[in-house]
Order: sequence, then structure tokens, then C-alpha cells
Amino acid sequence: MRLTKTIVRYIVSSLILLVFASVAVADVVSWTDWTSAATGIVTGTLNTGSSTVDVTSTGLYGFAQISGGTNYWNPSAPYLSAVVDNAPPGTGIVALNPAVWRLSPFLRLFTIPFWHW
Repeated sequence: MRLTKTIVRYIVSSLILLVFASVAVADVVSWTDWTSAATGIVTGTLNTGSSTVDVTSTGLYGFAQISGGTNYWNPSAPYLSAVVDNAPPGTGIVALNPAVWRLSPFLRLFTIPFWHW
């Protein structure tokens, strides 16, 4: 009887741990909506839920697509993970020039910025 209670206790404990371990939830990521592009500068906005942040990227870039065109985020599967719950919306993209170092200062503190290269 004592051995049976011990076995049942271990099984129940294992099931509880298994349930809590499988409840990990990914976060919804705020993506920049690119709104304008010119030689050496691309601007947009980032909605963080409670506020809007202006985003400016300066320096060389491969190309910028601010509206319409090819949806490089489709299919969305490559951009989803256990950490990221949503793919970038729309078709906006800034393709960075791989031959140039990029410094991206932020005027506002972010928890975890994501970069897709």
C-alpha cells in the first residue's frame, strides 16, 4: 500500500510538471511600419501597444520597400518560434547592405529588440 501511494505521488507530480512545462507562451512582437525611404535614410513607426516610437535608419541599405510589392514575410512560418508569436505584417522591408557595419541607437528603452537579417 505504501509503495502504491509513492508511485501514484510520483506519477501525479510528473504530470503536473509536464503540464506546466508545456504552457510556455510566445510573445507578440511589435514590428516597424516603414513609411518613407530616401538615399541613406529610412523612417517608420513602431507601435508598442501603449505608445508609438519613431524609427529612423541611416546609412547604406540594399533596398527599401515601404508599401505594396513582394511580401517577403510570406510564408510566415520562418519568422514564428517559441519566442515570437507573430510574423511581420504587410510588405514593408529594409534590406540591409551586408558590406556595411550598422549602428542602431535607440532613444527609448526596449526589453528585447528583434532583428531579422
